[in-house]
Amino acid sequence: MNSIKTPITIESERGNISCLWQMAQVNELDTAVLFIGGADGGFMGPSDIYEILSKLFIPLQIGVLRVDYRIHQFPNDVEQGVYDTQQAASWLMSQGYEKILIVGHSFGGAVAIEAASQNHNIRGIVALASQTAGAMNIASLVDTPVLLIHGDSDTRLPVTCSIMLYEMTATPCQLAILEGGTHSLRQVSEPATELIFDFVKNQI
Repeated sequence: MNSIKTPITIESERGNISCLWQMAQVNELDTAVLFIGGADGGFMGPSDIYEILSKLFIPLQIGVLRVDYRIHQFPNDVEQGVYDTQQAASWLMSQGYEKILIVGHSFGGAVAIEAASQNHNIRGIVALASQTAGAMNIASLVDTPVLLIHGDSDTRLPVTCSIMLYEMTATPCQLAILEGGTHSLRQVSEPATELIFDFVKNQI
């Protein structure tokens, strides 16, 4: 089992994109998970969920690419985040990973949704405590499974954001509202991790 995290740099016309790559030792599934953060980027995800999930996915022959945006700012630019995400998806495809699932938190939830609306290789989306700004194209998705997770005690982006997105979907969509969870999902990190793991596993 190869669980070594390898820093890589994806060169693009807009600048370099920093990533952490964990290659599946066997690539028979052609599947990878792409993790993207909130507006401030980073590799760990809310309450280190991305770190935990990375260790769980590698034994399933799933490659893991964690992306740090070129731009860190509040509010961030969804179009710029989508650009970085599409560059990362293209890199994964160049490595033989044709089936990509994206997990994004907060700002990253909108980025994941918008990226999927533009890229048929994205086969599933997990949006954690997602914002709605930039996420309206969720209504255009067809046959792309979506998992929306939100804590009901989120004061930064209220749970109504995910409820609104859920009500807009025509694609297969699951909404999980976790009692006591704030924006960081710290209080509900374990059930959130289990939900994401099961969702990804069901797509392969």
